[in-house]
Amino acid sequence: MKITAKILRVILIVTAGILTIACSKEEAAKLEVSATKVEVVSPKATFTVTSNRAWVLSKKGNYNFRIAPTNGNSGTTEVSITYAANDSGTNRESVVTITAGDLVKTVNVVQPVASISFSPDTLTFEPIEATKTVNVTANVDWDLNTNVYPEWVKSIEATGKTGNGTIAVAVKENKDRVSNNNWDLEVIYAGTLKKQIRIIQEVAYNNPPTKPVILTPANNATGVSVIPDFTWEAATDVEGDAIDYYVQVSKDGTTWDQFPAGKATKLSHSGTFKPLEPNTTYYYKVTANDNYNGGITDSEITKFTTSEKDAYTDGEYKLYMKSTKGEDKSFVVVFTGDGYLPEHHRYGGLFDQDMNTSIEGLFEIEPYKTYREYFTVYKIAAFSNEAGVTNNKTGVEVDTKFGSYWSGGNSTYLGTTAKRAGIYEWCEKIPEFKNRTKKHTAVAVIINADVYAGTCTMWSNGESIALMTYNRNAGSVQTEFVNTVKHELGGHGIGRLADEYTTSSGFYPEDSKAGLREWQGYGTYLNVTVEPNIADSPWAHFIDVEGYSHVDMFEGAAGYKQGVWKPEQTSCMISNLPYFNSPSRFYIVKRILEMAGEIEPIKMSDPQAVKLPKLKALMDKFIEKDVQKTNPYLSTQSSNTYYPGWGGVPYDFIPLAPPVLLKEGEE
Repeated sequence: MKITAKILRVILIVTAGILTIACSKEEAAKLEVSATKVEVVSPKATFTVTSNRAWVLSKKGNYNFRIAPTNGNSGTTEVSITYAANDSGTNRESVVTITAGDLVKTVNVVQPVASISFSPDTLTFEPIEATKTVNVTANVDWDLNTNVYPEWVKSIEATGKTGNGTIAVAVKENKDRVSNNNWDLEVIYAGTLKKQIRIIQEVAYNNPPTKPVILTPANNATGVSVIPDFTWEAATDVEGDAIDYYVQVSKDGTTWDQFPAGKATKLSHSGTFKPLEPNTTYYYKVTANDNYNGGITDSEITKFTTSEKDAYTDGEYKLYMKSTKGEDKSFVVVFTGDGYLPEHHRYGGLFDQDMNTSIEGLFEIEPYKTYREYFTVYKIAAFSNEAGVTNNKTGVEVDTKFGSYWSGGNSTYLGTTAKRAGIYEWCEKIPEFKNRTKKHTAVAVIINADVYAGTCTMWSNGESIALMTYNRNAGSVQTEFVNTVKHELGGHGIGRLADEYTTSSGFYPEDSKAGLREWQGYGTYLNVTVEPNIADSPWAHFIDVEGYSHVDMFEGAAGYKQGVWKPEQTSCMISNLPYFNSPSRFYIVKRILEMAGEIEPIKMSDPQAVKLPKLKALMDKFIEKDVQKTNPYLSTQSSNTYYPGWGGVPYDFIPLAPPVLLKEGEE
């Protein structure tokens, strides 16, 4: 077909019209987002915007975050959302709005709470060199909080600190057999938050001791003391460790009481171990402990049966002798011990022996020997945790019942930290002692320490507590223990006599004379005087009495050489020799008979017209029974066989401590 020019023109016109119509119709707007909800895992999250138009972005919410870009043109654009680490404790939520012309899209943005976890959260190592790894799961950046770690940690390496990662920990060998190694490795995340990984390395292996072998009581033994001697053969330890022992005792073999024995292989008693019950079956074992990891080994179990009661219990008392004058007339003396262990209290044991020696030592000297029937004497047990005495000069402390102490060195001073109330409370377990007026009593505390020392505390109302160490190795008669008892208890405690020592070369102080006279008014220190004339002395009634011409005035007493006098050259109160001078014996008898109610009380403050007849009547009674009028030891002084020195007192004699004088109620 031949196209004419006319037809061609028509075709061009139609085509142009079609094109004109097509171009006049605009392309439709388009807006798309890759996600309607985005979870931000630090440090950022992304989504894309696809549009054929220009678009803008806005955000809404209570949390600050960065978003970029905030606008774009047609095409596809990646949008980044960046939050700071979420350490708020709750999730953060925001809304992002994208607008392109009339089209709007929203994206919900959520940031979870910052979290980190470890698997495992505790690393436990054997005591050998090793490395272990912890897996870290985190939605935040993290790091180790320190570059410093314990010496036993060899190294720590961390990887993947922007999220999930690992921590490798290497440790050295643990050679410590006492305890394991522990440390908390701290990890910091979300800027300020912290979390710990526990690192433990087990204690080094220890070889326990061998089993102790029990010696006594032997298995199936009978008749065992209620304070038994537990003994065993020492255990051995391959590492050479020192071994501590514990004695365990049971009535049923199931429930055990444990008592420490230290490093000894013998235990007779411990502070909390009371005497066992008589005629009772017990089970017993010994535990050896080298004090390292797992270093405990028990012996085989031994069974034994106790005997009849054969020992004192703590606080148990026994009557040693009873006055024949009646309970209301007797002078009650209580002997107890300090520094004596429970095993010393077996009947007939060290406690009994020492108390009996003390008692008999008192009653072998006149006038106690003659007036023995006026006395009631008790012994009362007092268990100490340790034997001996505290030395307050050297600082060696001993755990004793009454806390007695000795000043140590060459000093003879002895004191006690125990209050009078504590000792009296103990003695008042004895009803007769408790019921007596304290001025009718005396207390003797024998201290289990092999030294020469003694001190008596005397109260103005007549109470007294004499504390004496048991000197077992005396070098002379003067330092023999029984003569210490005579001096401290017989002279001071009961007789209320003064020391007649002359330890100072000076004059008796003028300002002390009034105090001496005051105490003489209490019936104390009547064997010395500061009055220079015998007629004014407390022994004036001895003047011109037949058989007592040796009673006179001898200067030097009460610690001073001048200005104070005594009635005889020598006496128990100056040399500890077993002899009281005549006036001293007189005043001891005076106190005994007054306590018994056999004479009227004689007060030194009474007028002479009242006092002299009473003294004369008592003097007659005294002379009637005074069987040892003069000092038997003076006859030996010329030969110097026993007592080289003036008046029978050795030049090197060491006096005992002076008494402590307290007013009634003072401690």
